[in-house]
Amino acid sequence: MEPINYAAALWRSWRLLLVLGIVGAIVAVVLPIPHAKQQKPVLHYSSWSLVGAVPKGGSNILGGGVTGQQIQFYASSLTVEQDAAKAIKQNIPSAQLPRYMSATLGYPKSSASSGGNGSTTTVASTKAKATATNVVTLNTFGTSKKNAQDLANSWAIVLGDVINATADSQAATTASAKAAAAPAHKTTSTTSSTDATAPTVNTGYLILDYAVPAQRAPGPAVSQLNSRKVRLPLGFLGGVLVGALVVLVRMLLDRRLRTPERAAALFGYPVIAEIPERPPLDADQRAAPVDVVGQPTSPEAEAFRMLRMSVLFEAMATGATASGDPLAALFGAGPGAFGSSVPAVPGATAGPRGPGERRVIMIVSPGNETTRPMVAANLAAVCAESGEHVIVVSTAEMQTGRIFGSSSGSRVTGEINPDELRSRLEPTRVPNISRLPLSLYLEHSSQLVSRGKELLEAASAVSDMIIVEAPAILSVHHAEALSHAVDLVVVIGECGTTRLSDARKAGDLLRRIGAPVLGVVLTNVRASKGPARRRTRGVP
Repeated sequence: MEPINYAAALWRSWRLLLVLGIVGAIVAVVLPIPHAKQQKPVLHYSSWSLVGAVPKGGSNILGGGVTGQQIQFYASSLTVEQDAAKAIKQNIPSAQLPRYMSATLGYPKSSASSGGNGSTTTVASTKAKATATNVVTLNTFGTSKKNAQDLANSWAIVLGDVINATADSQAATTASAKAAAAPAHKTTSTTSSTDATAPTVNTGYLILDYAVPAQRAPGPAVSQLNSRKVRLPLGFLGGVLVGALVVLVRMLLDRRLRTPERAAALFGYPVIAEIPERPPLDADQRAAPVDVVGQPTSPEAEAFRMLRMSVLFEAMATGATASGDPLAALFGAGPGAFGSSVPAVPGATAGPRGPGERRVIMIVSPGNETTRPMVAANLAAVCAESGEHVIVVSTAEMQTGRIFGSSSGSRVTGEINPDELRSRLEPTRVPNISRLPLSLYLEHSSQLVSRGKELLEAASAVSDMIIVEAPAILSVHHAEALSHAVDLVVVIGECGTTRLSDARKAGDLLRRIGAPVLGVVLTNVRASKGPARRRTRGVP
């Protein structure tokens, strides 16, 4: 799998990330969290009060002694808990009471004696505490220290009132039942005696310690999701992460060229120039067909001038002239085994010309990239503006028409004479640029192999530079036929158009035929703020 520069992809999509981050922040602040209003309050503080009873005889409440189990039973009563909370004006829902109040037998775990942990007010005497065996700890929790302590005190007081009132009520009921069962002559005296004295039952209930100072209660981490200050950055971060995921998934699923790094990796040649895409024009404006002529000061025109510098002076791509000959690897370069070198053939070219000697340039592309003729035309215009005479040739005219005009005249079938060729050149509206119609010399595209080299050599004799534009190399044979008749080949990769698989196939084909490839020109590149248009020189 070809390498993907994820960091560069995210940087190029910073606007998308910013927009999604803002949307995420707005949604996080505006959209309510489910059940947020029903969220349980966090009880930060805890306290406790200590209650008990000194037995007066029996374990029955009517017998003058209340047990610890009975105290715990009454303390855990829903009515007692609600009354204790209402007494201090705390509105606690019934379902939430177990979180605020719990009664346990015995002394609190943090206290070794009945004195408790830092109790501030003691009602019962030390002797009473020492003899109190029925002890219950009333544990309370609150959102503040005051709430926890007030609830512990209120609970202890209300609990005592309920226990004593219950004992008195039961005693009165028992007395009434006995009076009803007694003989008639004794009823009057018994009733009057009961009403006169009205004794209360001594349950032995004592508040051994009022509420101790509230302590910080251990518990789970406090949720702050209801805070806008917290939800705002979290929403922004969530939006950015969603945007990053969208960008990365789009890159993985995108099967077309987008970046110079991918172009260099897939073609196997360096990216020698990046041509920015043309900015959108108003309805009343027309795009100049040749940027160098119509908009000579535009970034696009400057990018083509930089391309000309690469064509003239940059070294050929590594592996541009592939050698698949195993004997060459065995024998190496230099004199042969018998001490003599192979004599040079007159007129033969030993290889692609070096910097400063390149005069025949072929522009090719994997498929039908629409920017291929645009690159050829602008490169010719850049050379022409320096005073050079440029001849442009398009092999596509043999199938799909022409770039710079129409041709006329009879076809030349014999030897091609440079002077005769000069007379057949068609002028264009751009100074110093002429067009050579192939239909005047070739009857069929298959003759590109046999007569193409001769034709280009004759054209070189009457011009300073020749730009050849050939159609899709993967579907038309023109570029293969002329690959060894030119000084160098420039491959066009178009952002958003060239398929990744086509780029890889085109690079492999050019290496197989040993084409003198200089590098890749990436077109329709999103213009950056920086001035550089060439970034990827080496092949990964």
